[in-house]
Order: sequence, then structure tokens, then C-alpha cells
Amino acid sequence: MTEEDHIETRLAVRDIMTRTVITASPDMTAAQAGKRMVEHKVGSVIIARGGEPLGIVTESDMVAKVIFKNVKPSAIKLEQLMSRPLITTRSGDDVNEAVLKMTQNRIRRLPVIDGGKLVGIVTDADIMQISSELTHILENLVRMNREIVSERRETPASEGECEICEEYSQELQSEGGRLKCPACRGNSSSGVCEICGQLSDVLEYDNGTIMCESCRESDR
Repeated sequence: MTEEDHIETRLAVRDIMTRTVITASPDMTAAQAGKRMVEHKVGSVIIARGGEPLGIVTESDMVAKVIFKNVKPSAIKLEQLMSRPLITTRSGDDVNEAVLKMTQNRIRRLPVIDGGKLVGIVTDADIMQISSELTHILENLVRMNREIVSERRETPASEGECEICEEYSQELQSEGGRLKCPACRGNSSSGVCEICGQLSDVLEYDNGTIMCESCRESDR
């Protein structure tokens, strides 16, 4: 794979976060916040005072602290409901770090704070969406790699650099999915067995398949 074909799978939080965040003041009532959440079709509001994020109120908080306790929504303020301290991440943090933080704290939403300013929010739905996209990318990469190996197996003798010893040869041939010079052909190499999928230090090309020693014995 060339440098141009390389796909960078590392993602920063800024690449997946929702930039529009619904906020509310601490003195707003649960009834007012609930109406705002319904209007904007969101499952939480960030509580802020003077632009400074203080806490978060989620739909789960509404159920557990208002509905379940039979509290009148118009009689309780968000300051009494919000979860704090606010667990946050930064826009430049790696998505994997954000997922770990969400898992460790058992939360579904992670506000994104840069320099004390609320710039976005990451939810479990955002994570699930990007996970699905990455899975699709990886499937394409595996398929592409198989096509490359297949093409190499069908490639007749050619000249170039041996992929084992890196020496120039005018008699390269494909063996085990790699172009080898006469001196390197027939030698075993390490990699992943195409039968059991396990990493092996000794692989050999047998009947069109790259096999480890155990699978070659079982095949006989």
C-alpha cells in the first residue's frame, strides 16, 4: 500500500462531536428544561452560569429524581438535579480516550471543553456511528489486501526487489503471497495462517493457501 493509499484511523473528539449543545441555567425548572429537551430532540442539557459549564441534567435524571419521586417538575430547579462535577473531554483528545472515560464513569454523554468553553458534546450514539464506519473501512482494507495477494499469486516471473531479502533479482516469483527471488523461494516466513487465523513464525504456501505447521498437518 502506498503512502497515498494509507488511511489514518486515529480520530480526535472534534471529528465526531456534536457542536451544537443545548444549555440551561441552574435556576431553570425541570419543567422548562424538559420542554427545551423535547423541542431540540436531545437527551440532556448542560447547566451553565455565565458561560461556565457546571453540570449536566439528562433524561435519566428527570425520571429518577422527578418522575419516580413524584416531584412536581415546575417546583424543582436544575441546580438540584444536575450531576456534578462535570466529567469532560477536550476536542483534541483521542476518541479512544473519550470512550474509556465514558466507560469508567458509566456515562453516555461527554461534554467537550476547550479553555473553559463548551464547544461540543460526544454521546454514545456518536461512538456507535463512527464504530460502524470504521468497521466498514477495515472490511474494505481486508478485501483489498486479499485482492492484492491474489494478484501476486497469479503474477508470472518478473524482475525487481525481493520482498524477503530486498535484493534485486530478474527471476522474481510469487510464493506465499510475496514476490521472492530464487534464493528465498521455498523458505518459510512468519505471518497469519489463512486457515486458523493465528499468528505463526513458520508459514508455508501449500495448495494455494498460506498455512501454519499445525494446519498443514491437519490437512494431510
